[in-house]
Amino acid sequence: MADPLRDRLLFGTGHPLEDAVHDVLVAAGATVTRLDAVYGTDSADLLAEYSGGRVLVEVKSANNRLPQSLPDKLLKYLNTWPALPGTEPVDGGILVVNYQTELPPAQRDTEVYTDRAFADALSLPVISSARLFDWWRREDWDAMRHAVFGDTGSAQPPETAMPDAEPKASRRPGLLSRLRR
Repeated sequence: MADPLRDRLLFGTGHPLEDAVHDVLVAAGATVTRLDAVYGTDSADLLAEYSGGRVLVEVKSANNRLPQSLPDKLLKYLNTWPALPGTEPVDGGILVVNYQTELPPAQRDTEVYTDRAFADALSLPVISSARLFDWWRREDWDAMRHAVFGDTGSAQPPETAMPDAEPKASRRPGLLSRLRR
């Protein structure tokens, strides 16, 4: 029998996918708040906190490839976050995507964005829900936390935590800008 969390991460859309992302982040030790109930469409889907780090998490899905406009939604949420009532500053944001959902996971593109120039220009991390699933099934919590929160003080080397990370990716203050796919 297939695990429901696996199915939601690999084939889910909408709230079931958001719930699955919530669940794996909690399993990794993060405190996660669902923001839709509090702020509606004025904010990202989730607020994840771990070891003093706070990030907005936007969760999206697409039957095919993702539009290049999706990271702009997260940037908008990061820009409007300080004006929302009762919010505390965040360290950045991450876009979690489930893409090519009509294909078996093994047949999907390995990279979320296959346009290398576009992917290299992203200022925010973008990771696939399939990557989250892989970390969850291996119980590789350090890798998951590193991908979502950046350097969490773990002794795990980056090449283990994020095997496809670009070593030349730049850091920008205030944002988790290392490209994670």
